[in-house]
Amino acid sequence: MLELEKLPAGAKKVTLGKGGKSAAQPAPETSVLRMKLVGGDAAAPVAAQDLLPGTVNYFRGNNPRKWATDVPTYKRVSYTGVYSGIDLVYYGNQRQLEYDFVVAPGADPKQIALSFSGATPKIDSQGDLVLADKKSKPASTSRWSTRWQAIHG
Repeated sequence: MLELEKLPAGAKKVTLGKGGKSAAQPAPETSVLRMKLVGGDAAAPVAAQDLLPGTVNYFRGNNPRKWATDVPTYKRVSYTGVYSGIDLVYYGNQRQLEYDFVVAPGADPKQIALSFSGATPKIDSQGDLVLADKKSKPASTSRWSTRWQAIHG
């Protein structure tokens, strides 16, 4: 048996089993991190790639017309031409959202400019971009030092 009881300040009391121990637990903290492509094409074509098995449902509020059911999920989402000769690909890796900029031969990677809100950017000792939330907890790390080149591909 699992019981949830409303407590002040968003805390929840969880009771496990008959005579089980209970403890007040604070509501989880959330942060919103936004990344914007400065000078990028906001209307770049988007395409979902590699359909994954299963679907998901989003039940928002009490109005079934606002619900989205049987929504397909994909391995990758790509934006073509966010900058001249540069595509952006988002994908999941170990439960983390990651992204790659794919730079075509001859394209200038110096076009890529990002701005962030909801976090403070810092460069760590390995040259990676670390974004910390308001409480200085790392919210995201971008491996800027990682680069590769596709040969014949």
